[in-house]
Amino acid sequence: MIIFIFALAISAVLYYLIPQIQLQFHHVMKKLPDWSQWVIDRVTPLLHKLDIPVDRESLRAYGQKLLAWGQDNIPRLIRPVLNIFRNMFAGITNFIIGILNIVIIPVFAFYLLRDFDRLREGFYRLIPPERRAAVRMW
Repeated sequence: MIIFIFALAISAVLYYLIPQIQLQFHHVMKKLPDWSQWVIDRVTPLLHKLDIPVDRESLRAYGQKLLAWGQDNIPRLIRPVLNIFRNMFAGITNFIIGILNIVIIPVFAFYLLRDFDRLREGFYRLIPPERRAAVRMW
């Protein structure tokens, strides 16, 4: 039961976390043109102060080209990263479940062996009295 609840909690976290990461990524991609314009507006005066010649149009064209490449390729490149996170959490979950099994199975085995007679008698009490003789033969 504990393992099931733990696995369910991890699954719920991943179920809500992965779509939120994707949503944030799309939000960033929508804001990227505004941010690139902000960077251009801030960097151009700095480059002029340092006497580095800047052709604003070629810089803008390069930025547009970079933006187009990002919009075309970033979703394709981000999928492996999301798969790594998904597999990492699955690996962590399997590791924790394995550790819990190593701890829980001996505890269950101990109590099952210790209380086997009481459990058997409790089981027989669940069977209707007229059928108990047939079941006790096994």
